[in-house]
Amino acid sequence: MAQPSGSGCTAIRQDYQAALIKAQVACTGTGAPICTARRVAAPDDACHCQVAVDPAHAATLDALLAKFQSNTCSFEPLFCTKACIIPVDR
Repeated sequence: MAQPSGSGCTAIRQDYQAALIKAQVACTGTGAPICTARRVAAPDDACHCQVAVDPAHAATLDALLAKFQSNTCSFEPLFCTKACIIPVDR
């Protein structure tokens, strides 16, 4: 049975944010790979806004997102209240 929202979801959110930072930092600097992959900016974003990330880090983000969804974690806010900006390859 899926785990309800709670501290487990908070840990997944934190892990996702840490992994997202690594996936974006990998795109900076001389000779850095181009960030051509797109992933949600936060697992609990009801708008599902996308950001550019290094494709080499995409699998880690995907696994954390799947874990967030399988734990039936909730979205904050429940409804999309903003407009997303389309990410640009870096």
